[in-house]
Amino acid sequence: SSTLSELQNRLRVVFPADFREISRFYSGGFLGGISHHAIEIDTPADSILDETLRLRSFIGLDDSFIFLAEPPESIILMRTGPEPYVVWCDAVEVNQVLSGNFINEPLMWNTYADFFEYMLKTEEEDRLQ
Repeated sequence: SSTLSELQNRLRVVFPADFREISRFYSGGFLGGISHHAIEIDTPADSILDETLRLRSFIGLDDSFIFLAEPPESIILMRTGPEPYVVWCDAVEVNQVLSGNFINEPLMWNTYADFFEYMLKTEEEDRLQ
């Protein structure tokens, strides 16, 4: 989509194929008990673009990462390359995403599709309770 292309251009990244595919039907919002940032560029708040740029300037986050969500006291990031992955870590440890020197072990997925599947299962489990 043109929105996804513009988002990639503005963030200077290339999204993994699974992220591009899933974004065709899921563009952010509430899933798995947390609010995920929106793909839309002109969203007034909580967009991947605005939140990623904010985090990059605030902590010097490596440009290969994008900011997917901010659950209470934690952060979910996706590395877009060269080896994509998703990490859900404590907010105070976000600077450790490249080194991997976490005090509290983060949740990690090798692909965005694996992370998305985890969120769907969490959503399903929440609905059954």
